[in-house]
Amino acid sequence: MNKGLVSEAKPVVSAWVVFLTLLGLTLRHFSDGDYTFVVTAGAGVQCLGFWLLLQKVNSARSAAGVSSKMLEMYLIQLIFRLSSTLIKEGYLPIDRSGDHIYQAFDIGSLCLVFQLLWCVNKKYKTTYESEFDTMPVWNAVPGLLVLAMCVHGHMNKSFFYDTVWTFSMHWTRLRCCRSSGYS
Repeated sequence: MNKGLVSEAKPVVSAWVVFLTLLGLTLRHFSDGDYTFVVTAGAGVQCLGFWLLLQKVNSARSAAGVSSKMLEMYLIQLIFRLSSTLIKEGYLPIDRSGDHIYQAFDIGSLCLVFQLLWCVNKKYKTTYESEFDTMPVWNAVPGLLVLAMCVHGHMNKSFFYDTVWTFSMHWTRLRCCRSSGYS
């Protein structure tokens, strides 16, 4: 078997083993078996994805194919979502995984996004393909913020925190459209 392939696969397999172990422990000890555990699991999968992307960028010593604009969009989404979920409980999973595990996955994702942005824009800047990464990310912020202020839920019972959560939700939809090629 090719030694290079095995050495590249070790961090990926290790990450999956750690993730599945954490997910199993969370399901067993911090979940009531409620359907809202899926939200926590989704945040965990997102964190795993950023970890694997960071490992790939560092092992390849290249940021080719990684979108700084998309990472900026994740950064905005995570900051807005965490500013609601770290303070209020209205939009958290209702089982015990929503007490701290869900936020921990989001904080982990935020830290990994910061590190990925540093890799793309500083460490491996010469390999970053900026000519293909042209979406004006910040132009959508005012419009989505106004939309979130006008139309939002009331689960936090606070205009500010409900608006912040709704903005993160709308931003996620825009990010999904962007990654699907609708930009």
